[in-house]
Amino acid sequence: MNSISSQVSIYGLGGTDTSAVVRAFVQRLEGRDVAFEIGPMSTVVWGSEAEVWAALRQGYPAASELGAVVMNVTFSNACPLPTPEESGDGTDD
Repeated sequence: MNSISSQVSIYGLGGTDTSAVVRAFVQRLEGRDVAFEIGPMSTVVWGSEAEVWAALRQGYPAASELGAVVMNVTFSNACPLPTPEESGDGTDD
């Protein structure tokens, strides 16, 4: 299995509520087999390559239903992946 990590920043533009956009995005992560850590400026998502891509493909449309959004993503297959003990592993919620 190929593991990757991604750093995702997603936010609303204009009158779109950024907090609601982030919540909608995170709800899609919760339904996937990925781990994630929510930070003040971005969310790190990691797991198998297929699952990370699938989670982001579901998260973006869910967030964009709320209005104008921008999502920036950086992917890596080389950056160290956090262990559940080191992070707020979103899969434990």
